[in-house]
Amino acid sequence: MNSDGSHFDPAKTYELIKDTLTLTATFLAPVAAFVLFSDWREPHVEKIIEDGSSKIYEGINNGINELLRILFEIEDHDNFKENNDSIPAKLIDELSEKIEKLNILNIHLGARGAVVKNFTECTANILKQIRGLNNESAFLSTYQLKIQNPHVYNDLACDDQDFAEEMQKSYDGLYSQILRTVPELRTLERKLKTLCDELKIKA
Repeated sequence: MNSDGSHFDPAKTYELIKDTLTLTATFLAPVAAFVLFSDWREPHVEKIIEDGSSKIYEGINNGINELLRILFEIEDHDNFKENNDSIPAKLIDELSEKIEKLNILNIHLGARGAVVKNFTECTANILKQIRGLNNESAFLSTYQLKIQNPHVYNDLACDDQDFAEEMQKSYDGLYSQILRTVPELRTLERKLKTLCDELKIKA
């Protein structure tokens, strides 16, 4: 602003104030945007975590129930007439796909930071166990198919009755092993529910 000390120029004063405000806005705008974005982003992320963990927990709970249904269907001899093991086999395949989808969701949730670490680790452990039990159920289903149809699947040097009895021993041992694991799975599921509740947005 030029002045000879006695003359005030309103036009130049206006230009100076306008330029000052423009420069101030230029420098402060990114700061304001960052603050507003941070204020908005935090609850947004919390909502993503809450929704994601709830969806995973629901999937885990359903997965355990589906696993129990598979065991029930394998026990039903009517599902294994000749080569008809379609019901248990279909359920096993469907559960396998759901496990993989839940695993992907859990990996994505884990990228949200340390706040979800306990939840995602517990989820990974449960999914590993469900996957293992689902694979064992596939073997169980195969044993049942052979027990019900020894005349078709007997590949041992013995008569059909002896073959069926051998398959029954394998079946009973694996079935007992699976049943011993289910309570542990339920314990982990309850732990996951607690961890899921901790991730809910506090009112």
